[in-house]
Amino acid sequence: MVVTHAGQNAIAECAAARVPAVVIPQDRPHGEQHATARALRAGGLATVRDTWPGAREWPALLAEASARPERWAQWSPGDGAERAGRLLTDLANRTPRRPACAPR
Repeated sequence: MVVTHAGQNAIAECAAARVPAVVIPQDRPHGEQHATARALRAGGLATVRDTWPGAREWPALLAEASARPERWAQWSPGDGAERAGRLLTDLANRTPRRPACAPR
């Protein structure tokens, strides 16, 4: 179980670890954490609260997060390095090569 803000790195770590999460977005100048929280809520990926819960809310909140089906593969399929490698290899194979000393 992880309780975290909705920063991209924190959410990426939760997705990679495939752990239940309670996400409480922090205010940022451009609202990016609130946008991320909305996407997490819409996708059913994490339990999201817009403000810090009161002490009495935590037992139910943690139970809700624990009971949530694990859907992190929707956010991060887990094969990013392999896919990036394939894309770079495909790109390298399509790009015409010219000698390093050739005039441009």
